[in-house]
Amino acid sequence: MTQRNDLFTYSPPPPTAATVDAVINQGIAASADHADEADPGWGDAALALLRDYAENNLTFMTEDVRAWAYDNGFEHPPAEGAWGSVARRAQKLRWIDALGKTPSKNPSQHGKMMTSWGSRLFEGRLG
Repeated sequence: MTQRNDLFTYSPPPPTAATVDAVINQGIAASADHADEADPGWGDAALALLRDYAENNLTFMTEDVRAWAYDNGFEHPPAEGAWGSVARRAQKLRWIDALGKTPSKNPSQHGKMMTSWGSRLFEGRLG
């Protein structure tokens, strides 16, 4: 006899890691596309800023780059998620490596775990 699921007992299977990654990637891509539609060239300019930041900082989070960029007059994208695509582009260019997850410093993120990055371009001196 086969078991029938009804409205009260059915539980969908949990999403796979690949499904979650695909949804995240779609959101990041949509944010990046929107930023470049609103301000053509925004993504390339943000990537150049991330490179400058990585040359001067051994480890950092994307939110550190974003805050530094805004403090220096860089325009906000329509959605902050566009910065995720900038970090991923830098990673694909082998400028940065993911080191792990660190709680966000941004109070609006409520301690959400965010990627911390290690620079392959760091030109400074330690100590």
